[in-house]
Amino acid sequence: MSADLDSFAVVAVPDQLIENRLVAILVRKPGSAIDEAGVKAACKERLPAYMVPDEVYFRNELPQTSSGKINKKALVQELSTP
Repeated sequence: MSADLDSFAVVAVPDQLIENRLVAILVRKPGSAIDEAGVKAACKERLPAYMVPDEVYFRNELPQTSSGKINKKALVQELSTP
């Protein structure tokens, strides 16, 4: 799976029904055909059930901080907005 990705982030987003939901945001490499089902299947093979993302989104790029790191706070804020 990692060969299909340029970058990714997994964040815990506050949820009204459950405490937090795990959301994976991924940037595919050009020509990659990986999809949500493939990501979840790969995670289920390698991770405990509580670490498998509830939702998977694909983007062209991830937001970055001024130091070039993935801006997870911005992702959580964006995904928390109704």
